Amino acid sequence: MTSFPLDSVSVVPVRCEAPPDHIDDPPIENPPLDPFDLVGFLEFLDETSFAELAALPYGSGVHIVINSGSGPEVQSLRPVTVEIRVDGETVWTGIIAEGQPNCASVSRCSLDGPLIDPAWQERTVEVIATGNDGAVIAWYSS
Repeated sequence: MTSFPLDSVSVVPVRCEAPPDHIDDPPIENPPLDPFDLVGFLEFLDETSFAELAALPYGSGVHIVINSGSGPEVQSLRPVTVEIRVDGETVWTGIIAEGQPNCASVSRCSLDGPLIDPAWQERTVEVIATGNDGAVIAWYSS
């Protein structure tokens, strides 16, 4: 054991503060998601040609693909719930259930989404896919 003479030890005072006033607030119902914490991503396809789209097609229908990439197999996460929220309010819900033939591979499953209302274009639109355990698989926000 090493010993030090007391005159070689310096003491640094540490200021302790009370916890913030909001420490007892209830958790946020829908906390912001960090895309780096997600296991997969979403792809949007044109509902008729199945061409890949860069964003939601306002004024048209959309085919939604949940792709887990190199993460866990989407098939093992079924049923997968897909929600579309506009300004935080759920406006559409779809489910990719166990046994449905809508998985192109173990890492890609899809479903037909709704008509994307043009009135949503100036609002915050989120598409959230959650697995059978309630964990978010993929998330998109415009």
